[in-house]
Amino acid sequence: MGHTLDGMARQPEMSGQLRGTMFLGVGLIEALPILSIVIAFLVMNK
Repeated sequence: MGHTLDGMARQPEMSGQLRGTMFLGVGLIEALPILSIVIAFLVMNK
């Protein structure tokens, strides 16, 4: 995330594309714990 902010500071015209990529990355990082909790509950119920 820090490198994305550095890229926005260096090239402001690319900030829209970099911001979208950053939000996608953050969304994937946030989804992993949720998926692992769901998988853990599925395994425990078998």
